[in-house]
Amino acid sequence: AFQDTASVRFFSIFEWLPSDGWMSAFMLLTLVLAVSYTVGYRSRASSILLFLAFTQIIHRNFFITHAVEMMIHSALFWSMFLPLDAAFTRFGPKGTGTATECRSLAAWALLLQIFLIYTMAMLTKTGDSWRNGTIVLELTGDLMHASVLAPYLAEMPTLCTILTYGSFLLEGGIALLIIFPWCNAQTRLGAAFVMLGFHTSLALVLDVGPFHLITDAFAVVLLPGVFWNRVLGSQADPPLGPEGDGNELLKAPAAHSGVQLMGRRAAQAILVFMMILICHKSLN
Repeated sequence: AFQDTASVRFFSIFEWLPSDGWMSAFMLLTLVLAVSYTVGYRSRASSILLFLAFTQIIHRNFFITHAVEMMIHSALFWSMFLPLDAAFTRFGPKGTGTATECRSLAAWALLLQIFLIYTMAMLTKTGDSWRNGTIVLELTGDLMHASVLAPYLAEMPTLCTILTYGSFLLEGGIALLIIFPWCNAQTRLGAAFVMLGFHTSLALVLDVGPFHLITDAFAVVLLPGVFWNRVLGSQADPPLGPEGDGNELLKAPAAHSGVQLMGRRAAQAILVFMMILICHKSLN
């Protein structure tokens, strides 16, 4: 296996930098790009340059890259095609604090990316410790990764078993809520809060590094415009009731009704498939 992976190489600009000083300068430049990206200054250029810079960093030694770096990398990729400066920034073309819905291929691709992360996380929990319900109890004794609540949780093996099996339902439920074809503003709002609670609790038990930060960022992405507009006191969001249900992402112009209907049917098919998978994982 080591011989097979040893031949895999990725280009990195670090191979061309002549000294540690140049490497430090590159890291400083990446930090500046990250700040520019965060505050919304020249968002499109910042997102492209930051994606390229981060690619060079993780390609420097790809074999010590973990899942969290891959999640950040994929999020940066899709963000290049999203209107990052459309709200919550003074540098955007409109300079408005009103949140609006984004309907684009990149937006749906990012949702699909988050959906796949949680789906695969659920499906790959196949070891004996997962099937026996002991993985959480075992991790509480891992001195390298145990966090502040781990010693207390270790004294409650029954709760550890419940949490082990509950993680299947939580991850599968998050995936379902993300692609649920009806009342999607409400279901994604629910998915966002479940993600925040789940990963915050996980961080209190296990030291998972910056993993919970990127998942929290994904949770914020899922918050619908109706949530932000109500938080900001804006009247731009549609009413919830007989004249509007807040499902902005499900409402498309008439010209795209056929494509929208196909999207709903695909989401419904995925929904049924996911429910079957969750039931199978829970029973086995």
